[in-house]
Amino acid sequence: GYLLVKRTKTYRERIVPINKKTIVELKRFAYNNGIKGGRLFAMSRDRFSKLILRYSRKLGFKVTPYMLRHTFATLFVENNGNLLILKNIMGHSQISTTERYVHESKRMIKSGYDKACPEF
Repeated sequence: GYLLVKRTKTYRERIVPINKKTIVELKRFAYNNGIKGGRLFAMSRDRFSKLILRYSRKLGFKVTPYMLRHTFATLFVENNGNLLILKNIMGHSQISTTERYVHESKRMIKSGYDKACPEF
């Protein structure tokens, strides 16, 4: 499925792919919160950031939306996701912006090596 993101930092709508499990959870969220149409998350970016920070601190650590975006980007590429597709999902106009969100990991380096040098 897909999620239409209307209010973005760049003021450009974008369609974000989501998996079946996410669809089920979003439907459950909407049902439990009496949302029958319209916006699923009717809050500002600032309010969202504060909620993420508050709930993460309750769990004993600090998380920001940017940390979540960096983690998503890195995991996407670690799992063989295409950088151009990631650029579109994240709403970037330049691939260089997307590249800043992806952090090399030992797993990523090993996977790349194994693909390029399977006989070694």
